[in-house]
Amino acid sequence: MITIRNLAVSYHEKQVLFVKDLTFARGEIISVIGQNGAGKSTLEKSLSRLTQYKGDILIDRKDLKELTERKRAERIVYLPQSQHSPAMSVKTLVSHGRFPHLGYSHILKEEDEKIIAEAMEATHVARLQERFLDELSLGERQRAYLAMIIATQSDYLLLDEPTTYLDLGSTMELMEILLNLKKQNKGIMMVVHDLPFAFTISDRLILLDHGEVKKIGTPAEMLEDQNVLYASFHVGIKKINDASLLYQYVIVK
Repeated sequence: MITIRNLAVSYHEKQVLFVKDLTFARGEIISVIGQNGAGKSTLEKSLSRLTQYKGDILIDRKDLKELTERKRAERIVYLPQSQHSPAMSVKTLVSHGRFPHLGYSHILKEEDEKIIAEAMEATHVARLQERFLDELSLGERQRAYLAMIIATQSDYLLLDEPTTYLDLGSTMELMEILLNLKKQNKGIMMVVHDLPFAFTISDRLILLDHGEVKKIGTPAEMLEDQNVLYASFHVGIKKINDASLLYQYVIVK
């Protein structure tokens, strides 16, 4: 369980994020929604210690600030929105996910190789393992990076805009992968701009506006309070009960 209390982040003496109380459990998908500048990425960067913060972040009752880098990597891992394409193969990239567990030698053991292979299978990039990243489509590259963070075997995965630049087919694959990870008891927090995607896949949503939490709730609870959605996005959300649809929610004026 991740527990956040009185989390505050400021840049140049201006507060850009405040979260009074939030819990995040394994086996749960949470989407963080809001307009640009709402503080969504700042929340995830705080959880991954990429930005300074005040307040408390506890992972399984342990203070995040007191965990070593290796211990943090075992508990929580962050995948930013922008990934470059280094001159390496897919398998080499995925292998980097094991580095926090290898010590200074960085020598992969049989167990590490098994974990790497399973991560590539889970993200459908095993057949691409010898290909170089700059040879891949954006969807394939996204799945390769996702395989890398899965290979860390961290309990919690933080994803920043994982659907950006993905076509419909790649988005469907991503949804399948994330739901399977949830079944494996991973906790997943995503920054998402695609509201129908967020509402369809999430157990809970966090709505941020100018660094403040406007509402935390299930998709059903969000639908019951459309005013907060209109205030932030100037649109609402409607549920469509049709099992043939990929998204069970649509945007309405």
